[in-house]
Amino acid sequence: NLYTDHHGFLWIQYNNHDIDRYDPSTGSFEHISNQKGWDAIRSQISVYELIVDHHDNLWLLTETKGFYRYDTRSKQLLPFNRSTGIIDDSACGIMEDHSGKIWMVTKKGFTTYDYSNYQIKNISYQLSARQTYSGRNHKSGIGEMESGKIMVTSLDSTILLYDPVNNSFQTITPKKKKYIPYDSGLGNTNLVVS
Repeated sequence: NLYTDHHGFLWIQYNNHDIDRYDPSTGSFEHISNQKGWDAIRSQISVYELIVDHHDNLWLLTETKGFYRYDTRSKQLLPFNRSTGIIDDSACGIMEDHSGKIWMVTKKGFTTYDYSNYQIKNISYQLSARQTYSGRNHKSGIGEMESGKIMVTSLDSTILLYDPVNNSFQTITPKKKKYIPYDSGLGNTNLVVS
């Protein structure tokens, strides 16, 4: 997995769960996941899913331990899981919206983290009747529309639109008469809404 942050650093996530940060201006690599505190979660890190927010924090998904935020300045690793208040430890997707709020997607709903007041908010939903998730490792695609609505996808091509202003949901399902067992759905964890 490759991710370029707003400073131009290239974040590289390898199949063995290691994470490096490459600085193209100096040609140097920093081995992020070899630092203190990573041993307990390294094997749990979900491959193909990370972001770096505008506060220079690296956000990761784990297989069963929720989400983690790594502060690139202080080198501290902080868990976001059920014991710290998020809705579920089944991490399915993550994004930063236009206002800088972090949206963590789980099988049971969203958890948002708002930097302006350091608050966690849980928003329950049921994504799909089949409870299936898209992409690699059962992840969900997530994106923000120009209107500010949040879109989440599932394997059976169900799209869930959440309107944060009105705290309301709209489910969009494909117009087909019967279930197709090999439907590849919207299995893309890199959802881009234009």
